[in-house]
Amino acid sequence: MGRIRIGPGCGIGVRDAGLNSNRSGVRDWGAGCGAEWGDFETVRGAGLGYGLRQGDETFRTAALHDVRMQPYIVPAFADWEKMASVRNAGDPLWAVQAYRISLYAIACHLGDRSTRANFAKAASIGQLTRALGSIAANIAEGYSRSTPADRARFYGYALGSTREAIAWYDTLRFELRDHADVRQDTLIRIRRLLLATLKRMRPATGPANLVD
Repeated sequence: MGRIRIGPGCGIGVRDAGLNSNRSGVRDWGAGCGAEWGDFETVRGAGLGYGLRQGDETFRTAALHDVRMQPYIVPAFADWEKMASVRNAGDPLWAVQAYRISLYAIACHLGDRSTRANFAKAASIGQLTRALGSIAANIAEGYSRSTPADRARFYGYALGSTREAIAWYDTLRFELRDHADVRQDTLIRIRRLLLATLKRMRPATGPANLVD
């Protein structure tokens, strides 16, 4: 008569009554399901590949999917820029400094999320992520427009998203500590570049929001 046991991590082990009772059919991280029938045992992990045990030998395949988040360490801007330029070679948009820095701001955000668990779970992380993505997206959209008015409109959207992201970082100081100031300094560089661009594109009597 077989027995079914539910173990930690939602694992399920199934064994024949004739097998050693102190052996578990569940292996690897205490998750997924394992099963033993007669003289062999299979081991399965959720997204981690599988293994086959027969006698005293264990065979395991390479992991199908690595479910662990790998930390992303962000280099200094100059080093990151050299690496990123290889992927963006040939696109005139890459010559726009504000665009390059906006992509770097996204890279820094990804690095923070992968190395700071409390930051990744913060309530306002979604708003910050959208604001950072909007900066680069609107600069790219505006650069691709054919008329100065259209370009200025999208650069204005990017400026608004930059200011929004700066504000969201203020809500995340508990999670980021001094890194919040560093991230805001990057965004302030973008803000100044966008303001300078918009001042050149708009009349001298433009709106007051073009003052840094």
